[in-house]
Amino acid sequence: MQHAISQDDINDTVCRICTALGYNTNTPPFNVKREEAAKALNIPTGTLANMAMRGEGPEFVRIGRSVRYPLSSLARYLVKNIVRHAGEVA
Repeated sequence: MQHAISQDDINDTVCRICTALGYNTNTPPFNVKREEAAKALNIPTGTLANMAMRGEGPEFVRIGRSVRYPLSSLARYLVKNIVRHAGEVA
């Protein structure tokens, strides 16, 4: 059973992502490049690109040919996919 996602969970996770990427948590960027998003998720950039092509993974924004990931989307994806125990399906 999935737990409810609170705004506090999202905000805490955004702060952790900012810290991991070396951004000031008081003035975080709104969007990050795919390379930074992959670093925050601790996965290869190619894996994140493949997930996006399959319609999986965090939501992203396409601006022309550029892809950007809102920090809130990364945080929501991480919080939503927390698994509490081995028998639980995210």
